[in-house]
Amino acid sequence: MYFILDYMNGNCGKSIFVNGDALIKIYTNSYGYGACTINLYSVHGANLVASFYSYYMPSSYYVYPCQSEFIQLGTPGNINMLGNGGYCRSYKPVGQYALQNNGIFTYYTSSTFNLAPSIQLLVSEVYLKNTTGYCQYGRFDCLSQDTCIDESLTCNGYNDCSNGRDEYEGCGFTFTVGAIGGLAAGVFFFFVFVVILSVVCYRRRRVRIGYVQYN
Repeated sequence: MYFILDYMNGNCGKSIFVNGDALIKIYTNSYGYGACTINLYSVHGANLVASFYSYYMPSSYYVYPCQSEFIQLGTPGNINMLGNGGYCRSYKPVGQYALQNNGIFTYYTSSTFNLAPSIQLLVSEVYLKNTTGYCQYGRFDCLSQDTCIDESLTCNGYNDCSNGRDEYEGCGFTFTVGAIGGLAAGVFFFFVFVVILSVVCYRRRRVRIGYVQYN
C-alpha cells in the first residue's frame, strides 16, 4: 500500500489503516505553518513498527536545534519516540520503532516558506510468535525480536523485518538491469580469455611440430 500525503493540503488529522505494510510519503508544495498529525492503525489488530525508508529535511542544514521544522513519532502513551523537541538532523533516524497498534506521526514547521521536506515512512504489521515459539501458519519468521510478518510481505522490496530477512531469505536471484549487465560482461571477458588461451596454445603447438634437431 502506498500513501502520499501533502502537508497543508487537507491531509492533516487523517487516519491511515495499515493492511500488511504502508509506505507513507510526507511532502509539501504549500506555504503555511503549524503541526500536521497522522494517526496510524493496524487493520488486523497487530502491532505496528515504523522505519524511515527515505528522509530529507532541508532546514537541518541551516538551523539546529529544531527551530524551523521537525518530525515526531510515537504512540498515545509515548509521544516523543524521536526525542523531546522532535527530530530534524540531516541524516535519517535508524532502526524500527514499535508503535503497538496505534501510532502517531507528526510534521511541524514554524516557517511560512516552503521548506520542501521529503520523508517516506514504512509502517508494517508484525505479530508475536505463539506460546510454542513459532509463527502461525501463513506468516514469516523474522528471527528477530520474536516477531513474524505476513508471508505476502516477503520479497516486496521493503524491509518489514528489522533485520531485513524478509528481503533475502527465499527471494532467489532477481534479474535486474545491473545484474544482466554484469552477467553479460562476465561472459564477454570469459570468451576473450578462452580465445587468447587458444591462440597461445596453438602457436606453441606449431613451434613444437616445426622443431628439428641437427647433429
